[in-house]
Amino acid sequence: MSERLSGIEKGLLSLESSPGDKTVVDALFRHYHSVKGMSASMGYDPIKDFAHLQEDVLEGFRSAGSFPGKVTISILFECLDAFKKFLNMVENSEALKMDTAPLMERLKESVLAAHEAPPS
Repeated sequence: MSERLSGIEKGLLSLESSPGDKTVVDALFRHYHSVKGMSASMGYDPIKDFAHLQEDVLEGFRSAGSFPGKVTISILFECLDAFKKFLNMVENSEALKMDTAPLMERLKESVLAAHEAPPS
């Protein structure tokens, strides 16, 4: 899973420097999809659910032919930090107890704002 998280980090950094690159959004989507699938197969439902929402966010941008803005990318970086905490919990055989709801709500709000913003 750490390889996928590294891919997410590289993708988010690429989006910051090249915000309109469809190939980066597609690659990010695949990384989130893989994290979701791996987590589901190992029974790590909190990680699966967390990855699923982010995968949905990327799919929304892909479907709309648009791209995440700076705020959304920033929140996705915060989500990446939470993924790393989850991974640390797994490695230390700890319960996967982390409240990601506020972070997920901020992500949803940033996406709604991005899709409602008038074209520039």
